[in-house]
Amino acid sequence: MMAEAHAKATGCPGVCFVTRGPGCANALAGLHVASQDSTPLMVFVGQVPRSFKQREAWQEVDVHALFDSVAKWAIDIQETERLPEYLSRAFATAQSGRMGPVVMGLPEDLLYQTLSPVELAGSTAVQGYPSPRDMHLLESLLSAARHPLMVVGGSGWTAESRQQLESFVEKRVLPVVTAFRRQDRFDNSHAHYDGDAGLVAATALT
Repeated sequence: MMAEAHAKATGCPGVCFVTRGPGCANALAGLHVASQDSTPLMVFVGQVPRSFKQREAWQEVDVHALFDSVAKWAIDIQETERLPEYLSRAFATAQSGRMGPVVMGLPEDLLYQTLSPVELAGSTAVQGYPSPRDMHLLESLLSAARHPLMVVGGSGWTAESRQQLESFVEKRVLPVVTAFRRQDRFDNSHAHYDGDAGLVAATALT
């Protein structure tokens, strides 16, 4: 939970190390929040030594089976020399597109091995944007709508994107509500903010 909150507050991926067994179980709540809130989060799970894998050794967990439903990517690392590759991909995955959590299992014996330093460029987050065709379709749908309503949520917002959103809704005279726990995504005192509709939408979503 602290790593997830850190990511929300800073905009940088949160990083957390947990033990298998009860550590994994406790991490699930924070991972579920990160998944639903699109928060970039890196969770490393201490695993049994590789020679004990699939023998139900002390608190062994199947990382993929346990976390796949709440993580963008869940994997057990098996090769020490591929750590730089996996870490680069993991950070890029957590921050690209719809951001979210990544879980990586670290076998105990792997942590005692050495690896020559490898210089890697920082991971690049890839973000998608609506095409001009998509924006044209949106304009057509808004023009045809009898009661349009914009529901604002998600992560990755900046002061600039909030200003752009305000300009967008003012130009098109759109009422705005915020998703559950996203009240700060739009100025609640703005003339286009519809608090009553937001309460109804939040209740329906929960």
